[in-house]
Amino acid sequence: MDRLRARYGRRRVHWLATLLLIGIGSVSVHLLARHDLDSSALLYVGIPYFGALAIVILRPVKPRERWWHTYRDLYLTSLIVFLASSVVLFEGFVCVLFFLPIYFLVVSIAFASDWATMRRLKKSGKTLGAFLPLV
Repeated sequence: MDRLRARYGRRRVHWLATLLLIGIGSVSVHLLARHDLDSSALLYVGIPYFGALAIVILRPVKPRERWWHTYRDLYLTSLIVFLASSVVLFEGFVCVLFFLPIYFLVVSIAFASDWATMRRLKKSGKTLGAFLPLV
């Protein structure tokens, strides 16, 4: 990833990763709908959670950045991915509005688990933040 950023630039790699996540999210939703899992928690919680974790992992890390700046960047990037995926899937406006609170709750849980994991790793080397989504 660092080689891509050095060769093409941080912004271009960020937008390319965002487009890739839009495609992966859309294909995942389509596959779940095809296998009659479109009303399961896997669709409503699993895909947003793993998408948010992918954004957390792929986003460029800036040293000494405040946690709320990181959360804002995750929030905006995940909103772009969500809205673009809903356009690709021809979702209705009302459906998108009703799902937004659930989506951002799941994104917040993904951010909190990553933040707790990173904070815990810096202090003691133990990672307990990975258990937050299970709760």
